[in-house]
Amino acid sequence: MHTHTFVHIVLATATASPGLARAQPFPQINIQGDTYASACSAPPWQAVTLEIHKAAAGRHPELLTAVIKNFLCGTGEAATLALHQSMPSSIEVISEETGTPGKRTSKRPRSEFSPLAGRAWQVSVQRTGAEVGLSYLPNEACAAVVRFRYSANAWRMVGFGEACD
Repeated sequence: MHTHTFVHIVLATATASPGLARAQPFPQINIQGDTYASACSAPPWQAVTLEIHKAAAGRHPELLTAVIKNFLCGTGEAATLALHQSMPSSIEVISEETGTPGKRTSKRPRSEFSPLAGRAWQVSVQRTGAEVGLSYLPNEACAAVVRFRYSANAWRMVGFGEACD
């Protein structure tokens, strides 16, 4: 099983996104003969940004945008440090695998979490009640979801799940 983990980043401003400069384009992925651009590439990111602003429902969409962009697109020590400084000491992770009965729940230390560096495709954002969910494909065999909740003037990650074939 290939598992990607992550957390939220609470940034002081929407433009303060460490580790987003890239010398190379973000990776593409081929799934069953179709090629998809990274969510961090220009056209997909524009669509994701619109979904984020709609889902945030007026609750500091620029902060949620910065949190999600750093998680999806950030690279290097600065992005990882920002991630670790803005998360609890451990995160609950729910995972499922084909051929394995039921879901597994575990707590993972923040040291195991890092930004995805553009390795996220087919991203969608939706609001469910007080939470915003971020769904994406981290590779050809898995689907992942992250849930964020707005609290105390910041967006916080409240859950992560991944299902793999």
